Amino acid sequence: MSRVRLRAETIEWLSRPEFSHAITLAPNRKDMVLNRADMEPELMRKMLGAFCCEVDKFMLRTSNPRSRYSCERLHLVAMPEKLDSNPHLHCVANFTRAFWQHNLDKPWEEELPKIWKRFTRGAGSIEIDVNSSERVASYITEEMLRPDHDFYHSWDFQPAHRIVDENLKATLELIAPTRRAA
Repeated sequence: MSRVRLRAETIEWLSRPEFSHAITLAPNRKDMVLNRADMEPELMRKMLGAFCCEVDKFMLRTSNPRSRYSCERLHLVAMPEKLDSNPHLHCVANFTRAFWQHNLDKPWEEELPKIWKRFTRGAGSIEIDVNSSERVASYITEEMLRPDHDFYHSWDFQPAHRIVDENLKATLELIAPTRRAA
């Protein structure tokens, strides 16, 4: 598949209605820039995994979200950007009423910044907007084809045996056979 088509297909995927919100997560931590080659991608991945788990805890009102199936947990896709100077993650996430139902009655938009700040030692910033057009997906996929950039999916941080969709399980096994829950 050509790079142009791959990006176009990704833009179409990230523009789907279930990805209702665009979220930018900036760690703003000095230790993420100091030793970029050794620590930054893995540290950002761990911070995102911890963030997703805490969002699940808050939204599902449970202390052990790992016992829940993937179809009940946060659905988020994150694309890293500017890893060499100002690393941050552009995300799209499912915060639709159809998915979360009565759990959206909680003040989740106020809680997400608090959760992110905990994992960035108070230095992080977060922006939450409605994902209303392909413009957001087009912007966040600008650097997706660089060899040092990888995208993260919230299901990367969930135990494989809790993923209900067999096709998704098979796909994840093909693209990341050493995948492990954070």
